[in-house]
Amino acid sequence: PLVEVFNNKKSWLFVSLVFSLSYICYPALELGKMYDEGKNEYMVSKLLKEAHLTGSFTSNADFGLASQRVERLGYFSGKRL
Repeated sequence: PLVEVFNNKKSWLFVSLVFSLSYICYPALELGKMYDEGKNEYMVSKLLKEAHLTGSFTSNADFGLASQRVERLGYFSGKRL
């Protein structure tokens, strides 16, 4: 049964190791997906700054990824929503 498996020291160590590594690997994989996220917004904000455009902006972007992009653009350009 399961109780006998966990009484074995090697199997307990293996299960503990796999469990611990899962907490390290999953966040690292998610960070890899986020690499270069927002690069386009950064470039657009750089153009806005170089053009010396002032004032605030607004958007009718839907919730989710589109609104995150608008918020990122506002953050990078120094003009919050």
